[in-house]
Amino acid sequence: MTKTIDLADKNVTVAELVERMEADGDSFVVERNGKPVAELIGCKSKPPLTFDRLVNEVIPTLPDVDDDFLDDVRQIRREQGVVPESKWEF
Repeated sequence: MTKTIDLADKNVTVAELVERMEADGDSFVVERNGKPVAELIGCKSKPPLTFDRLVNEVIPTLPDVDDDFLDDVRQIRREQGVVPESKWEF
């Protein structure tokens, strides 16, 4: 269950949040001045995305693609133009 906590709340410790995530599977949205700034999610909340999970769990949940989808993708690519070369080395 996702719960909301305020960053300014001095009564909540990181240790307490971790304990609640481990024990109850809680996750938390951290807010500052009423706006979400972070999300704390336990490691077991989101298992790693493997090829097997992608094929068997994720893809079947995606909506059907309509007949005009490929045309839309081509139009977007034309409008986007050339992506500049990255200055970062990979």
